[in-house]
Amino acid sequence: MSKRIRILLILLVVGGLGALLVVGALALKGDQDAAVTAYGTDAIALCKTTMNTAVAGDAPQAGRFAFIDATLFTVYREYQDKVNPSNAASSKAELIHLACLTQMDRLYDTDSYGAAGKFTCTRYAKDMAVALFEVASGKQIGYWVVPGGVPESCPQTTSKSLTKYGNPPVAADVLSTLGLN
Repeated sequence: MSKRIRILLILLVVGGLGALLVVGALALKGDQDAAVTAYGTDAIALCKTTMNTAVAGDAPQAGRFAFIDATLFTVYREYQDKVNPSNAASSKAELIHLACLTQMDRLYDTDSYGAAGKFTCTRYAKDMAVALFEVASGKQIGYWVVPGGVPESCPQTTSKSLTKYGNPPVAADVLSTLGLN
C-alpha cells in the first residue's frame, strides 16, 4: 500500500471519529436543551450546585418530580419514565421537587493474582446519589445513596489486571427510597 493511500485512510478514520464526536456532542446538547425547556434554567441549575451529603430528610409523598442526571444535566429517562404519572412533572409549571442523580463508584472488592499481587481484579458497585430539592425555594431537602448492583465475580486466574463494574440501581429502588412506588 502506498504512502498516499495510508495517509488518506488515516485521514478518513480520523475524520469519521471526529464526525461521531460532533454528532454525540450535538445529541447531548439537544438533550440538555430539552431538559431546560421542560423544567427551566433555574431548576437545572440546582443540580449544578454542591450537594450537601448531610441533609437527612424525608422525601415528600406528594408533589411532582423530575429526575435529572447531575453530571450531564439531562433528564434521567431510566428513572423519570418509571415515576407514577400522578407524581411525574412534565413541565416547569408542574415541577415541585427535583431529584439530582449522580452515579458513584464504590469499591466492592479487590482480588490479587500472581507473585506479589502482580495483577488485580478490582470490582466496583455503581451506587446512585440522590439529592432532592424543593424547586420553589431552591432548598435541598434530602440526600440518599441508593446501592447499585453487585459486580460480576472475578475469574479464578488472570494474566492482566481487570476492572469490573456493577449496574446502577434499578428505577424501582431509587423510587422506593423516595417513597414514590
